[in-house]
Amino acid sequence: MKGLSTTILIVVSAVVILVAALVVLAIFGSGITPITDFAQARSICMQRGASVCATLKTLPSDWYSTNLNINGQYKSCSDSEIAGSCKCEETSAGSKIYQFKC
Repeated sequence: MKGLSTTILIVVSAVVILVAALVVLAIFGSGITPITDFAQARSICMQRGASVCATLKTLPSDWYSTNLNINGQYKSCSDSEIAGSCKCEETSAGSKIYQFKC
């Protein structure tokens, strides 16, 4: 019986560690995105902005983070030459449908 409880403890501990690792990867896993030009950066930001806005009703969590590497310069989606001041807003009051606008 003691062997079974030890095995269950090991399995539960492994599952807890795995879940914690997945949470850390989900939060910090985006990293620095290597991009060659501003057009590609704008395209990536617009696609991410639209999909996150539609599902989570907000801008991406890293919208203001400098995680785009464009020829050695670090930029964020919020920079004016990339996507600028985009918004995720409700299409009409009370509709609960959100649209990404730049």
